Amino acid sequence: MVKKNTGKANKAPKSPKVSKATKPEITTAPKVNLDVTVPIDEDDVSEIGPEVKAPVVKKTEEPTVKNGIVMRIKENAVAFGKHYFDTTKEAGCDLSFAGEWQQAYGGLIARLLETDGKKVLDIGGAFGTISHAIATIGKCEVMNADISKHVVENQTFKDDKLVTAIVAPIQHMRQIPDESFDAVHISHVLNYVHPEDLERSIKEVARVLKSGGKCFIIHSGKTFKKDAFSVDHKELIALCEEYIGDVLKIDTAKVDDRDYKFFANYTWDCLLIQKK
Repeated sequence: MVKKNTGKANKAPKSPKVSKATKPEITTAPKVNLDVTVPIDEDDVSEIGPEVKAPVVKKTEEPTVKNGIVMRIKENAVAFGKHYFDTTKEAGCDLSFAGEWQQAYGGLIARLLETDGKKVLDIGGAFGTISHAIATIGKCEVMNADISKHVVENQTFKDDKLVTAIVAPIQHMRQIPDESFDAVHISHVLNYVHPEDLERSIKEVARVLKSGGKCFIIHSGKTFKKDAFSVDHKELIALCEEYIGDVLKIDTAKVDDRDYKFFANYTWDCLLIQKK
């Protein structure tokens, strides 16, 4: 059981909330017919971060599939720079904070994905607080892959021997070899992926996950209704079944935290998938 901390200064928020005023503006790229098989060169997204400006497509220039994907990835990288995390912290949600909530949630993920002795990919892990909790409680190695160069360079736990952090967007995790992880955790990332890139993102998850491995996805419920993009749960299930494998039933009574009761208290839309 996680010991409760009554100190106001150290109390983690129950659920991250970002006010409308602090929400980053995300400009959508020109609409193109996306072919998820189109390759992206390493140089296209090798330098992404808050200091990189998104490429500009001239009005007279016909947007290509490739530059559309690259533009959207770089726009995401810009949106989730230092300013986003500073304003989110000012709004009451410090994503670099490591407290009881993060520990309890990390324990939930460790039990759900049965991480003992395995390699886990935490996509969109920000400052690595959840990644660290999964690694320490779940007795496993974790890679935190985030689109933000700012958070990767400012991990909460410095010199963490169990967690490796890399800059990698879910749409194009080029640094990660095929079938290299036993489990994948994705929390509130897909709501910031452009709808045209959702299929490509699921294919990337399927690519890096080992056969028999499990993936746990959380996307927006009512608490996050102001996210940049809505994700249709049925569409997501269809994509996961097509590219990853079978959707599993979650035994919430077995895996949930006794104090926080995440599944009972949060309006999550979530999926647990096992790769074929």
